[in-house]
Amino acid sequence: MKSDDLERFRTMLLALRRRLMGDVHMMTHEALGGAETDSGDNHAPMHPADAGTHSFEQEFTLNLLSSDGDRLDRIEAALERIAKRTYGICEECGGRIPKARLETLPDTPHCVKCASQLEG
Repeated sequence: MKSDDLERFRTMLLALRRRLMGDVHMMTHEALGGAETDSGDNHAPMHPADAGTHSFEQEFTLNLLSSDGDRLDRIEAALERIAKRTYGICEECGGRIPKARLETLPDTPHCVKCASQLEG
């Protein structure tokens, strides 16, 4: 892959990483009690339905955090592949990953064929 293409994908990955890290920071704050600080000094007991909703929202947020953490790991691996100049090469078959796929999923380590086989 050409140097200017590698730099364009590197810039794209860095922007995606910054955005995800901001999302992770915000969700971590909310999952670890940010919602309780909104209630101020209110010491009224929580209604059971509210407790269930809060628990569901907290679990949902933690699942999103896990997913974003996995994506951040893939972004870091893609940045390492750019540094090694192996970006755009499928880690499974060694074939070329089309630019159109990389523009949609810049952190993907696999071509479409291998990704389909690995998911199925």
